[in-house]
Amino acid sequence: MSMPLRILVVLRALNMDRITEGFLRGALDAGHTVHVALEHRKSGPTTEGDSLFDVLVDEYPEFSYDGLPRRDEPWLYPATRLRCAIDFVRYLEPEFAGAERLRSRARSRAPWYARLPAALRLLRPAPLRRAFDRFLRAVERRMPVSERSLAMIRDFEPDVVVVSPLVETGSTQGDHLRAADRLGIPTVLVVSSWDNLTTKGVIRDAPDVTIVWNEDQVREAVELHGLPADSVVATGAHSHDHWFAWEPSTGAREFAAKVGLTPERPFLLYTCSSGFIAGDDEVAFVREWAQRLAASGDPELKSVGVLVRPHPQNFRSWLDADLDEPGRMVVWPRGGVAPTDRQSKEEYFDSLYHAKAVVGINTSALVDSAIVRRPVFTMVHDQFRGTQTGTLHFSYLAREGDDGLLNVAESWDEHLDQLASVLRAADGHHERIERFLRAFIRPHGLDQPAAPLAIDAVERAALAEKNPLSEGGLIRWAVGAIASALGRLHLLRERLRPRALRRKIVRRRRRRARMRRRKPSKASR
Repeated sequence: MSMPLRILVVLRALNMDRITEGFLRGALDAGHTVHVALEHRKSGPTTEGDSLFDVLVDEYPEFSYDGLPRRDEPWLYPATRLRCAIDFVRYLEPEFAGAERLRSRARSRAPWYARLPAALRLLRPAPLRRAFDRFLRAVERRMPVSERSLAMIRDFEPDVVVVSPLVETGSTQGDHLRAADRLGIPTVLVVSSWDNLTTKGVIRDAPDVTIVWNEDQVREAVELHGLPADSVVATGAHSHDHWFAWEPSTGAREFAAKVGLTPERPFLLYTCSSGFIAGDDEVAFVREWAQRLAASGDPELKSVGVLVRPHPQNFRSWLDADLDEPGRMVVWPRGGVAPTDRQSKEEYFDSLYHAKAVVGINTSALVDSAIVRRPVFTMVHDQFRGTQTGTLHFSYLAREGDDGLLNVAESWDEHLDQLASVLRAADGHHERIERFLRAFIRPHGLDQPAAPLAIDAVERAALAEKNPLSEGGLIRWAVGAIASALGRLHLLRERLRPRALRRKIVRRRRRRARMRRRKPSKASR
């Protein structure tokens, strides 16, 4: 690319830093100016410290980031509720028949006018369901264009607007695409994770270019989200590029001693899952898992060490978990550290590299494990079945035969047999892992990083001619006026509601959310 671009990247929150680092570094290394605008500055329940964005600010003069100002757009509340309704209707489609946990989460966020017809089974017939969906989308398309988004884009004057992940339930990031369309600026959606297209919301605004990992995600973008096939580009997993070139910073014995395991023991790494996947129940599951290893009767399993790594955004239940057995079992690091700076990356990579095998429920760390060529195992447990086999993305790791990455067990006995086997002969999984990497992570070859291909797709999009869209007519004005009126009524009701009642409602919603996470799916019952 002969001319450097001004690239505006709009992300949901601060904790998107880790999965967009490869893409951002690729753009900066290519000489482009990049500004990241964050919808939310808070990163959620994780440890404090500098984000990767702070690291990039120090390394690249052409990089900057900031949070977006708070919105003062009354129409946004009814628009967001409408978008949640569209997302919920999506999970009533046949391909999501087994996704009860995903459907339940979408239902909890949907407004009454979507939940009621679904509860009355009026949306079971496909013609009625799709007509209802078309009606909701038609109204949503006529919502006003965000003045905040227009101001942000005009202020930065980008050559291209990039959003990620866009498909969060009820996402407002489509507003930035509409603002860019209004101004005639090319748009790109970067799919940063393996589950973005199947576990969140539906894409309502088609970007000019959508960048995905592989052919599975191309199919998802086209079939599940209705994007034009010629606008979807498979580049590989740019968010995982760096692990291919990483080397361990410690030896195996040194690392074991560092975390508190007996250096002579081989160890298994248990990688924990997010709050939605496992909730607070993973501690009890891991305790039983470790007890079964010790009581298995197999000398290899009885003597193996166990390193448990909490998820960086679901670590609260591990802070006081009494699981450590000096030399044999360690929870480390208890604070849920995300691998963002050099030290935390080294520690994360070393934990994968020195493990004999990796075990988890359903987490991205399983993908990282494949990159360092470690065998990966899971057991489909009744407690987590809804977020394992009840999600589409899990099936990509758990394909039958030798095409999938995961060694999947349906019982404790099968799982323990698999682990005993890998402790005796870990090399037998090499070909299976290589096939997965070539198909899912780097479809253009194991030696071809994904980030440069993604940046090339962004550069091509920026060069495309694009005319500004019209502001719309009377119908858009009327929909905007009604939505603004509804939004003002909502704000007025919230202001008039006593503070104690507001707090009670918030606590009730949080309690219901925790109960939903703990409640087993229908499939497990």
